[in-house]
Amino acid sequence: MARKWNKRLQHRAEYTLLKGLLFILRRVSLDTTHRIANVLGRLVFSVLRIRRSVTLDNLRSAFPEKSDSELRRIALGAYRNFGKMALEYMRFPVLDKATVLSLCDVRGEEHMQWAIQNGKGAVMVGGHFGNWELMGAYVAQRVIPSRFLSGSRKTGWWTT
Repeated sequence: MARKWNKRLQHRAEYTLLKGLLFILRRVSLDTTHRIANVLGRLVFSVLRIRRSVTLDNLRSAFPEKSDSELRRIALGAYRNFGKMALEYMRFPVLDKATVLSLCDVRGEEHMQWAIQNGKGAVMVGGHFGNWELMGAYVAQRVIPSRFLSGSRKTGWWTT
């Protein structure tokens, strides 16, 4: 019974911390959000060490020629970047059109515009790197009629 109570208390504490973070993030600038993300990335990597050994092992496998210090630098950068993406995502409700468009680097949009103007279809391909969740926000802000295809071998394919 005590274990169940402890879990419940832990979940309430996590929920309260998340709600507090959301409250703060929706009231500060994007630059401040990025500074907070850098601090959180360093905290998770250096202090909490969440999945740090897995991250370093994977990097060691991918880059056997790199030194441990270089791998740690890359890993810390990945943690900071993930924090940045997560906090940007939490700010989606308060991001205006100009901010969304400024955060995205899109190449070849003129081809999509040509297809729309000429009543044609087109395929946009986005990689699963960077803040790819922003792609949907970008497409919505540009008012590009679209359907998304997503999935994996395990789950199959679906459109939204």
